[in-house]
Amino acid sequence: MSTIILYTTPTCVYCGMVKEFFKDNKIKFKEIDVTKDDKAAQDMVKKKIEEIIES
Repeated sequence: MSTIILYTTPTCVYCGMVKEFFKDNKIKFKEIDVTKDDKAAQDMVKKKIEEIIES
């Protein structure tokens, strides 16, 4: 099974809601704070652009 990667920021309300949902439902995930990791922030943007292009 693949690991869920959750890109977050400390002030993102939706990120907090998703983390709480995952924890409540015992769903394993890896959290990456994009405010502390520039490469992860770039990866997140790249993935979003790819998603837009594919749709």
